[in-house]
Amino acid sequence: VAIVVVFQPELRRILEHFGRRKFGRLGRWLGEEGGKVNEEFIKLANVLCEACETMAHQKTGALIVIERTESLEDIARTGTILDAVVTKELLLNIFFVNTPLHDGAVVINDNKIHAAGCILPLSNSSTINKKYGTRHRAALGMSENSDALVIVVSEERGEMSFIYKRQIMTVKTANELKEKLLENLPTEVQEEQKS
Repeated sequence: VAIVVVFQPELRRILEHFGRRKFGRLGRWLGEEGGKVNEEFIKLANVLCEACETMAHQKTGALIVIERTESLEDIARTGTILDAVVTKELLLNIFFVNTPLHDGAVVINDNKIHAAGCILPLSNSSTINKKYGTRHRAALGMSENSDALVIVVSEERGEMSFIYKRQIMTVKTANELKEKLLENLPTEVQEEQKS
């Protein structure tokens, strides 16, 4: 009983983490050979990169979360469920200033915009660079609580960031962002399949 009381926060975090796992859907991003990223994800990456590059040039803030092996249904429920096809035009409309869903994150699941206007957990990290605002803190918080890939477009600086495994990486171009998406997602899924 003493151990349960003392380690209650850690046990709760482990059980929450385990409860979000989505078994049996790990190969959705991979091709039939299991080693190549499937064409659906390449198309999704192209659309996301194109939209993010446009928003960076326009200095339109954006926060995009791509679900991987852990379910983000609890996060999606904090926003508006859309289940819409991912297009550049739709993303630009969602994040356009003063539209109803612009303030919050978009959650992408199975190549669809599952929800928009979602609230993410903020990171409590004291090491985060002071130049980063609430969007980056929310993206880092999402990275601390799940295995999701997160993209942030800063409206102040007009720069794109890629957040994964508690690391914030600034990316200069759409091609660099696409490389980050493609190199991180498939490798992790293959490792999950092996284990």
